[in-house]
Amino acid sequence: YRESHVIRGPRIRPHHWMRRMVVDSHEIQTLIKSEAKRTKKSEIKLRKKVQKEINHIASRFSFLMIRIVATCCKLIFNRIYSGVDIREQDIQRLQDTIRAGSPIWIPSHRSHLDYLLISSQCYFHGLVLPHIVAGENLSFWPMGAIFRRCGAFFIRRSFKKETIFPTVFRRYLRQLIRDEFPIEFFIEGGRSRTGKL
Repeated sequence: YRESHVIRGPRIRPHHWMRRMVVDSHEIQTLIKSEAKRTKKSEIKLRKKVQKEINHIASRFSFLMIRIVATCCKLIFNRIYSGVDIREQDIQRLQDTIRAGSPIWIPSHRSHLDYLLISSQCYFHGLVLPHIVAGENLSFWPMGAIFRRCGAFFIRRSFKKETIFPTVFRRYLRQLIRDEFPIEFFIEGGRSRTGKL
C-alpha cells in the first residue's frame, strides 16, 4: 500500500463525494443544529450555506489541467531561467517522507512562482502533488478555476465573527489529511514583499 501510495498518491475522489463527507460529518451536523438554535434559521438553509462554503473552499483536481500547466511551467522556467536544478537525494527524501505519512510543505513565499515550481517539479519527478492553501483573492475567474483544478483550495484572510466558514474549512482540511494528501501552505500568509525570508 505504501509503495503504491508513493507512486500513485491518494485516491482522487469526485467533488460531490468530498462535499458529502464534509457536510454529513458529525462536526458539521452539530454546527448546523447549534446555529439553527442561535440564529433561528432553518436547518435546510444552514445546510445550503455549508454546501456553498465547501463549494467555495474545495479543490477539484484535474490531471489534464495539471499536465497542461506543468508543460507551460516547464517552458517558462527554461525560457526565463536556465532550468530547474533538484538534487537526486532530495527527491529520494521526499519519496521517503511520502512513504512514511502525509507531508506538510511549508515553503517560503517570495513570488507566485513558488507553488507553480513545487507542483510542476512534483509532477515531473512522479511525486504526489500537494493540495495548496491559497488566499481567497486568487479565486477570481479564470485563474481560480485553473488553480482549483491544480489542487488549490481557498481560505479567507480573516475568520472574525464567522462560525460556519472556519468549521467547514477545518473539517475539509481534516478530510484531506485523513486521505493522506500532502498539504502546502505559506507560513507568511502572503508573498514576501521585500524578497527576504
